[in-house]
Amino acid sequence: MSGLTILIISADRERGHAALLTALAAAALGTSVRMFFQGHSVRLLQPGAELTPLLAETKAAGVKLVACQTGLADARVPFDALIEGVEPGGLVSMLADGPHDRLLAF
Repeated sequence: MSGLTILIISADRERGHAALLTALAAAALGTSVRMFFQGHSVRLLQPGAELTPLLAETKAAGVKLVACQTGLADARVPFDALIEGVEPGGLVSMLADGPHDRLLAF
């Protein structure tokens, strides 16, 4: 069975919220879910961001959170400034690790 990869391409709170709710719903159905935060969306992964409580719930549901290394550099956000449990990654690894995943973009 394929998993679900959710690509977040904006630091917009409403898009991030919708992406997190989608991840939680898919995880509740037993789907393997990972979220890839690209570009400035990595700012949503900083402690104290509006979505921090929902991110904690998402992580607790087993959703894998990945921050784009290029996005971190572009947004000038150091990796150690992100919430605990986020993994670094890139677009190539995202595509290589889940070649059969369904892909949603927010």
